[in-house]
Amino acid sequence: MSTTYPPVYLFFTTEAPTNLSADNYNIFSDSVVFATSDVSFDKNTGVFSVDGQLIANQIRNRSDERLKHDISPIENALEAILQLQGKQYKLNSTGETQFGFIAQDVQPIIPSIVQSDNEYLTISYIELIPFLVESVKQLHSENNALKRHVAEMDATLSNINQQLAALMRKFE
Repeated sequence: MSTTYPPVYLFFTTEAPTNLSADNYNIFSDSVVFATSDVSFDKNTGVFSVDGQLIANQIRNRSDERLKHDISPIENALEAILQLQGKQYKLNSTGETQFGFIAQDVQPIIPSIVQSDNEYLTISYIELIPFLVESVKQLHSENNALKRHVAEMDATLSNINQQLAALMRKFE
């Protein structure tokens, strides 16, 4: 049985209300959050932007088949993943060390997960998950094929050893 939580509503303003806390947010009730400055929503594009960290217990993406069309398997997922290079870097704004990818490096490999926010390139890391899943499945399949091949080779080698032992007994 799943737990039902009350909805949380996020409101944006360019001017801080008088009762806004110093750290740019204040919860006025169990379900209302007001935010200013480093948070924005573009009604034209539907882009919600946070300059800083967005922390949540859960973020869900709608994935219902009824919302989709032209559904097909991902091809060459492993080849794409193998071309990606994870990087360690420091953010210019904070100096904080982070790990991830460089959007300009990812764009020629998996262009659909790289977009522009009109100033910078962004990566949809969540869209890498299906590539990773398909890659693991391919590696699992290859690993199982190799295990079968090794088992066949072991059986052949065992048979050859038995034949060799039989031949050696004949010459004793």
